[in-house]
Amino acid sequence: MSWRGLRYILYAAWATMLLPAVVLAQTVDCPLIVRQALESADTACQDTGRNQACYGNIILNAEAQPDSPQFTFEAAGDRAELEAIKSLTLSPMDKLDNTWGVALLKVQANLPDTLPGQNVTFLLFGDVNIRNAQTRHNTLPRATLTLTPDNPEPQYGPMQAFYFRTGTQDAPCSEAPDSGILIQTPKGAGKIDLLVNEVTISLGSTVYLQAQAGGDMTISVVEGQATVSALGVTAIAPAGTRVRVPMDANLIPTGPPAPVEAYAAVDLAALPVTHLPDVVVIAAPLTADALATLAAQATATPAAAAPGGGGTAQGGTPISGAWCPAATGCAGGIQSSTLTFTVEEGGAVITVAYSGGADRYTRNDDGTYSWQQGNNSAVLTIFAPDHIAFDYSFGASKTHAEWVLQQAG
Repeated sequence: MSWRGLRYILYAAWATMLLPAVVLAQTVDCPLIVRQALESADTACQDTGRNQACYGNIILNAEAQPDSPQFTFEAAGDRAELEAIKSLTLSPMDKLDNTWGVALLKVQANLPDTLPGQNVTFLLFGDVNIRNAQTRHNTLPRATLTLTPDNPEPQYGPMQAFYFRTGTQDAPCSEAPDSGILIQTPKGAGKIDLLVNEVTISLGSTVYLQAQAGGDMTISVVEGQATVSALGVTAIAPAGTRVRVPMDANLIPTGPPAPVEAYAAVDLAALPVTHLPDVVVIAAPLTADALATLAAQATATPAAAAPGGGGTAQGGTPISGAWCPAATGCAGGIQSSTLTFTVEEGGAVITVAYSGGADRYTRNDDGTYSWQQGNNSAVLTIFAPDHIAFDYSFGASKTHAEWVLQQAG
């Protein structure tokens, strides 16, 4: 045997003996990388202000809006205003370089200006790209909580509407979560509304988001409750469940939300919920019996209109007076809207008058009422005389808004 052949055999044997040590070292390094990355973000980003993004841990790249002021976003603790950011891209874990991308966002969403210390927290980790759907100096339609019949077009602030995608099943060790975004609303602030990959999500809770282009966007409800609406279908997901929405290659929904299902506890066990402002316990997956009850409630149809007039989905006529969004009432500085309901033609028509005018809604067979003008339409559903909902369709845009009576007129 030649010296070259002998040297190859010796090298191969040495590499084989070394391999278990290398694998073991990488296995040990992974939990340490996760812990250090999250602790670094906690320390560096503890003073992040409203509508700001903070560079939590390497490696992270920020793309600026075309006309935004210059900002530095290169090291832990660097901050930038959300309206100046076009997109953020985080790195998946690299155990050779000891890197794992982490970023923290504080988003006002539709929280009122009167609550400056309360923000929605976004914790991004791993292989994540998030793109602001709002361009600088050009707000998008806003959250449904601000809807009124005379101003049904909502507006969204920075990162209240966004597109995102994540890696999938990419946790390098059991102590690391799969790449994704944790979103938590402040306690006592009511529900907030987000437009995520063109899906409306209303939540007063903690949720875990993942999405793959050409796959599914998954909304897992860690605690509280979330309402997910796409293509005219709404799913209500309590803690312990998830909702999946199919996405095309451009991260736009291709179908409505799938039925609510329980998530697997092992998939969420490593989520860094202890690094959120309000520490929560990850809810146990919803039981099969509870899911069956939830499904029965979702498919239940409202009672038909009472024959002969005034009938609605649940009977009765809405009470004229001051109305507010059902999610928050008039809390948090949200002002009520004055609505006047007039029953006409023996209950076949209800006229809804508001500060900007009046619309005539015609009764449907199921007891709901509809209005249409050109490509714009709306459905009025009356759950009770003091609880109603408007489902607006303005071209391709669809919005659901529920209202409760605050004071009779």
